[in-house]
Amino acid sequence: MKITSSRKDDIIRRRDEFDKRANEVKKLQQEEYERYHQAELAVTEGAKKELEDMFAKFHFDDLEIRVEEGRFRAPGISVAIRVNDRDHFNKNKALSWNYDARLGSEGEVIRETSSWSGLQATTPEQIADLEKTLSAIKMLAGLDWEKFLNRSMPEWKDYIKTETPEDLKRRPNFEQELTDAELEDLVGSRKMILCKNFPSSWYGRNVYVAIIKDSGSQWTIKEIPEYYVEQNPEEATKAFDKSESHRVKKSQIVPVKPYKIIEV
Repeated sequence: MKITSSRKDDIIRRRDEFDKRANEVKKLQQEEYERYHQAELAVTEGAKKELEDMFAKFHFDDLEIRVEEGRFRAPGISVAIRVNDRDHFNKNKALSWNYDARLGSEGEVIRETSSWSGLQATTPEQIADLEKTLSAIKMLAGLDWEKFLNRSMPEWKDYIKTETPEDLKRRPNFEQELTDAELEDLVGSRKMILCKNFPSSWYGRNVYVAIIKDSGSQWTIKEIPEYYVEQNPEEATKAFDKSESHRVKKSQIVPVKPYKIIEV
């Protein structure tokens, strides 16, 4: 459908300007967040690498180390270590165990250990695994956790500086405005536009709608079923002339896209 009215041109101009500015702000925010994320990773991945190097001598084949920023306003970082955690029923493993360390809100060190499974220590393989576990836990117990965890993390405010302007926080429904403008162009003409079925329609399928007049929050319309127009195109004019008009809420009239318009 050709867009000709000045109102449509104005809507398109406002839409394009809004989307351009919104995309520029979004791009800046994404770039700032990425810099913040990379600065955060530089700290957490550095700490993770230190722990991996400490554990290298034990040759655990099922080791997971996670390092994250401290949560709930706790300073520094938090550490979660999982050993033999993927297969709790491995007969060669003595124990599936976890070791967590973090700082409390006052900077105090909080450490917790737990085990998913009970101890298995009857085979040489299990005994060897248990010995490795004991050595690893001794190593962790001897670590200066206060120093290890108390690392300076990047401040959000130092990286995320671009705020969304008030006029960009809520995008107007330009698409609905354009649809309304399209329909207004048809008011009083003998042009009918194909629309989706709507609650107050006289038919149960898609219909061609002619807008007879603008009645404030409602359209005064005539409608002809799509199937009738397709099967009897030469009868559309007669059907239009014979049909009665009625009012519907403007919000109910939703054209099928791409627009299909006939003139009767």
